[in-house]
Amino acid sequence: MTDYRRCFSALAFAIAAAATLALSAQARADVLAYYQFPAGGSAALSTDGNPDTDAHDFVITGDRTGFSSTSDDNVFVWGDATPGTASEGLDVTENYWEFTVEPTDPALVLDLEEMTLEAPNMGGTINGGHIMVQSDVGGFGSANLVLGTVETPTGPDNDNVLATIDLTDAAFDSLSAVTFRFFFYDNSTGGAVIRGDNIQLVGAVVPEPATMSLLGLGGLALIRRRRTA
Repeated sequence: MTDYRRCFSALAFAIAAAATLALSAQARADVLAYYQFPAGGSAALSTDGNPDTDAHDFVITGDRTGFSSTSDDNVFVWGDATPGTASEGLDVTENYWEFTVEPTDPALVLDLEEMTLEAPNMGGTINGGHIMVQSDVGGFGSANLVLGTVETPTGPDNDNVLATIDLTDAAFDSLSAVTFRFFFYDNSTGGAVIRGDNIQLVGAVVPEPATMSLLGLGGLALIRRRRTA
């Protein structure tokens, strides 16, 4: 091999490596959606402004859910007047919260890392509110996986609860879109008011695997062509 060909091969490898690093840089964790429910949730939009994701409006479904007044700035659901169970709450087809996130470019996919959810302190003595998180990746309802359950705090001596839902499972990689849904139950006899706030989804927006494969094949083809020239 002449010095020219050696130099070209080295350059081709360097270019391929640089391209790979550039694509990998997009894999850093970032806020993909962030719902703060400002002004009582009158505009339930993601406030993170991520240019690579489309975080859809936060949806409340049913006649027992709503956005709180401007003094509270959160989302709520009225619990049952009688104690319930997790299975019963997961099989309710109304009265849930939901949001969907997808990349703005169809050549990109989502690699999720975690979700955080704040459960505001309710005060008083009504206890037993629970928020259960599921996604369309595993399916909805009592027969499917619950990603995490948050117990809402109560009483004057308790702080708000900030819960973290782990999404590092491979099932949450390479997603073209994802929908999360929040279900509820309470074990009080007074009908707990269950509230949520500052819901944040963290992950990365990366090229879909097919794009990465084409890049690698293109680099190899270029190197082989020069070697056989």
